[in-house]
Amino acid sequence: MNKNCEQFQILLSGYMDGELSAEQVKQLEQHSASCPECAELAADLKAVSAVTREYFSGVRQAVQGISIADEVYARLEEPAVIPMAQPRSRNVFMKPWFSAAVAAGLAIFFGFYFFFPSGKDYNVSQNTCVVDSVETRKGSVMVFKDSATDTTIIWLFSAATDMTNSGESVS
Repeated sequence: MNKNCEQFQILLSGYMDGELSAEQVKQLEQHSASCPECAELAADLKAVSAVTREYFSGVRQAVQGISIADEVYARLEEPAVIPMAQPRSRNVFMKPWFSAAVAAGLAIFFGFYFFFPSGKDYNVSQNTCVVDSVETRKGSVMVFKDSATDTTIIWLFSAATDMTNSGESVS
């Protein structure tokens, strides 16, 4: 394949579509007459083009009457329909979060009402215990006096016996 054959193949499609100048058509016909391979290629392309034109001839006739520009202009002349958003509801009782807030509030109210009743229901015993405590540098003393049983308990805490991690006492 020489340079003329490459040029022929490039221009062959334009030749079939009738897009070449008269000078280019003359060059292609001269080359086709002198080169049997390019002449065969041109004949094959003409046959394919003829079959294609015959097959699509009905489609071409139907499409020729329709212009895309006409359809676009027709749509531009139609009034535009713009969907409008629905106005927001101002009713706070219809909001989804409102019912959740009411339920939470009622749960808290009834929780306090049943689990922390008023002082009327409490029966305070008359038995009381008085605790006295004294703290010094050397230790602490706690005295518990129970009036119901007339019992006194005394606890002594020494500051000298502080337990560390090893379990030994520190002085």
